[in-house]
Amino acid sequence: MKLSIIYIFTLFFSFSFAQEIVISGNDKILIDSLENIIAKPKISDSLRGITLFKLSDAYYKVSDYDNHELYKSKANKLINGNQYLKDISYFYNSIDSYLKGNNKKYLSQLILASNRLKKYNFPEIYSLRARIYRNIAVCYHVDNNEKLALKILTDSAIPLAKKSNDLLVLGALYSSIGVICFNNQNYQNAEDYYKKSIEVLSKIPDQNKKLLAETYLYYAHILAINNKKNAAKQILIKAKPIVKEIKDNYLLSYYYKEWGYVNHYFEEYEEALLNYDKAQKFAEKAQKSQLIAVIKSTKSNTLTKLNRFKESRDLLIEVLEIGESTPSDRVQIYRELADLSKKLNDFPKAIVFFESFTKLNDSLAEIETKKMIADLEVKFRSKENQDKIRYLEMEKRESELRHKSYKLTYLLLGLVLVILILIIIFLWKNSKSQKLLVKEIEKNNYQNIVNINNQKEIEIMQAMIAGEESERKRIARDLHDGIGSRLSSLKMQLNGIESKYNNTIDEIKDLSESLSKSISDLRRTAFNLVPETLSKLGLELALKDLCFSMNNPNVTILFSSNHIKNNIITSHQTTIFRIVQELINNALKHSNCTEIIVDCSQNEQLFLITVEDNGIGFSSNSIENFSGLGLKNIKSRVDSLRGNIDYSSSQNRGTIFNIELQVQTENESKL
Repeated sequence: MKLSIIYIFTLFFSFSFAQEIVISGNDKILIDSLENIIAKPKISDSLRGITLFKLSDAYYKVSDYDNHELYKSKANKLINGNQYLKDISYFYNSIDSYLKGNNKKYLSQLILASNRLKKYNFPEIYSLRARIYRNIAVCYHVDNNEKLALKILTDSAIPLAKKSNDLLVLGALYSSIGVICFNNQNYQNAEDYYKKSIEVLSKIPDQNKKLLAETYLYYAHILAINNKKNAAKQILIKAKPIVKEIKDNYLLSYYYKEWGYVNHYFEEYEEALLNYDKAQKFAEKAQKSQLIAVIKSTKSNTLTKLNRFKESRDLLIEVLEIGESTPSDRVQIYRELADLSKKLNDFPKAIVFFESFTKLNDSLAEIETKKMIADLEVKFRSKENQDKIRYLEMEKRESELRHKSYKLTYLLLGLVLVILILIIIFLWKNSKSQKLLVKEIEKNNYQNIVNINNQKEIEIMQAMIAGEESERKRIARDLHDGIGSRLSSLKMQLNGIESKYNNTIDEIKDLSESLSKSISDLRRTAFNLVPETLSKLGLELALKDLCFSMNNPNVTILFSSNHIKNNIITSHQTTIFRIVQELINNALKHSNCTEIIVDCSQNEQLFLITVEDNGIGFSSNSIENFSGLGLKNIKSRVDSLRGNIDYSSSQNRGTIFNIELQVQTENESKL
């Protein structure tokens, strides 16, 4: 059929790439071993929690979502004050966002999980972080940012996998890079990375051969595309004992499908059909309808090459009945069904299939569609009603002889009527086009007005914030240079009096101590108004100093950062500093928390802020409902940087604020 085998293989690879790394060649053995661990009565809550998270992950990989959710819930209940369990939980809990299709939130949670685990230095965490980076790369791959996905895999994930000495994760990462190269039609690089993957996976013990077998099949496919016939067949022969040892119907089906592909690619069509039959048998045992559809589609292509049109058409009809095809696949399938029916002289079915094709394919011109249908109808009538057509033609000739005098009149009337109809159609279409054009212009004008208003609002907010910061600087300068200087001079005079009377007057001592505290409070107030560390040390150290200075005996404030650059323009740095400062103040004032976690990271022009506390939380449905001045200030500052606020909170379960900001660097401001 027209739908090429290469295209089908690309779709299969794209589906495989979105899955998690297989951590064992036998999923049942892994699950049984983990369940045996948690069944032991004398194990610590920490080990039990880690094992429950791994068991939840294992059930997710085999699509058993009920057990996945059950064991994840049990693991979360064991966290309590265990910081390590809490840190790894961010990764295992993030899968909920992936299952709900919220790719943006899933990416944010993965980045947070990676930052949480940076402080641990042992192989198991290196391996887990490599998996996290791989999933981050998948998110960017889904968003068609393949360049960044490749950079994350090569610069972050692979070094961690090597450091952990986890060969299975390392081999899977090489295979993932091969998938991206394949989908970009960079077949030589894809071949190189599949080869690397096989070299690594071959070193793993026998019980972990599933991923190795799959990579052999990927490798054979790309070798065939690169026109290396003998090498592709040798790889498939080498993979055969491993595939049979695993005894997995899905893998066996995929193995014979690849044999069929290699045979077809090198025009060994009869051998290809035999292998496709074997592949279909194992796919039916595995009950994998999508794979069955792929096998039947590729087999149909081979049958067409052998001019076995009826068998090819029957297979394509079965593919449609399976219901796993995408709309673009169905367009090509209907077109091929119409062509096959035409070759079989089955014109009624050809008409039906072609009508289905035209409904899905709006790009075909209406005139061509009508012409094709009319042509098929004429051929159908000429085949099925030849005797009747001959009779009608004879009758038509007699009628033409009898009414020859009227022929010219009818012709002229018909021509005039056609011209009138065409003029009406043209005028109607032209009027409709003009109305649509006017509506589109009005829509664009309205959108431009909205954009201008939004830009003006941002400029007003930025001006207000700039004015506020200017006023803060003036007040801080007045406090420091005016009142601060006078208080310091007064303290020196008191110290002189105290020395003169040999430290005998207690009132002077108390007054001096009170004056010292006033000077400290004044300096702290001046710092809050204008943080000097921001201009002297940069944004990252200023935020770290802010968190350190706001620690107190009752509340611990933890700060972590990732890739924060110092070339962010000063006004944006100040806005970010104020947002973090206000979030911490709100948590200290209202949450009754004992711990606050501040995490800041930067990815090009995207700046992410996460502030989490373990306080009493709140139950409001929207941040717009808050009347507090602090949260309104935060909202206005976020809007000034074209940002977004997302929060999660409930009674007695703490609060998490996630903020995304669009920052401008000094290089951009110069441009």
